[in-house]
Amino acid sequence: MNSILYADSEPLAVRALGAALHRHRDRFRIVAADSGAAALGLMEQEPFDIIMADIRLADMRGEQLLQAARERQPQAVRIILTGSPDQEQAMRTVKVAHQFLTKPCPPETISAAILRCLRLRKVFLNEHTARVIAAVDVLPALPDIYLRLTHELAKEYPSINAVAGLVGSDVSMTASLLKLVNSTFFGLYERISSPKRAIALLGMDIVKGVVLGMKLFQSFNMIRFKDFSLSQLQEHSTRCCFFARSIAEMEGLGPGDRDTAFLAGLLHDIGKLLLASSFTDKYLEVLQTSQRENIPLTNAELDVLGYTHAEIGAYLLGLWGFSDDLVEAVYAHHDMSRSSEGLTPGVIVHAANSLDHELFIFHGDYALHPPDMFWLDRNDLLARYKAWRLACMEVADRDPANLRRGMALAATIEERA
Repeated sequence: MNSILYADSEPLAVRALGAALHRHRDRFRIVAADSGAAALGLMEQEPFDIIMADIRLADMRGEQLLQAARERQPQAVRIILTGSPDQEQAMRTVKVAHQFLTKPCPPETISAAILRCLRLRKVFLNEHTARVIAAVDVLPALPDIYLRLTHELAKEYPSINAVAGLVGSDVSMTASLLKLVNSTFFGLYERISSPKRAIALLGMDIVKGVVLGMKLFQSFNMIRFKDFSLSQLQEHSTRCCFFARSIAEMEGLGPGDRDTAFLAGLLHDIGKLLLASSFTDKYLEVLQTSQRENIPLTNAELDVLGYTHAEIGAYLLGLWGFSDDLVEAVYAHHDMSRSSEGLTPGVIVHAANSLDHELFIFHGDYALHPPDMFWLDRNDLLARYKAWRLACMEVADRDPANLRRGMALAATIEERA
């Protein structure tokens, strides 16, 4: 049974959470504390799986309590409830918290966050990642347009006109969305010129993820990285999302899993941006190591940093409240040992990423990113991978100039080897 320590000076809040978790009473036990001192005393008596605190306790700030919890019970997932809708202020709390929730917060939302945090423990409790996030001076906040889209889509009957109006109010976002939907990979026979039509084709949840991905790419300054092309990374991410969607459709996955695979393909390398912008000198060393030794970037990250962009990207997406399936897909896209069994969005993104690195090669000294054939074979997916490769080649063939260039370089690399 999982034990939860909930520190809140309002007794009604504790009782409301207990009621919300009543149907999970065989899985959870809630221990309440009405002050920081009381919570610290309880930590001395027993271990907890989750430690949750209101940001304003009677005798201390919630961040202070969670800082103490990090030192005393590092195995616990930490959640903070903030009273401010200010995203930047909320993100400052993640140096001590794995998840933040904005009050007023319905008990059902809190209970859902608890369940989700338990599922994502392997992401949130990764020691390397926690140290990296704590060292970042200013973590990126969610773009305002994304928050407004989220608010609209949370309504019982979201309006496609309202969503189109939000996207249309941002000129660069409109251009990016139309570029995506009109890309050769989408395979449309007509040119789309309005945000509303693009949203109808993609679906509103996909558009929300696309908006986030595009805005994040626009927000990072990569001027010091002469050998790191932001445009190539964005193109790689775009191809991956289409490859992932093609594989998911081919395997008959439901709409939810197809959307998760698509978004995970688009966002899987977001950790590279955070590392490059926050730890510039170290990440320059990573790039130089990758190029000098002709090894995949993830290998160079492990050599220089001791962790990879996959953990960092998953952690950031987890903080922002993305689904656990999407977070796991980003977390596992280079390491299948982190994936759940079976055909998950994580497996699909792993395959899409490997296939894109195989089919689109930018220079002759390019280090390939082969898939985990052993894992695929053990999970009876090796034959399917060969079929996925053919499907992704069909998608890639819609951009024949790049594909021919990539295949020619691949042949050169094979001859050289």
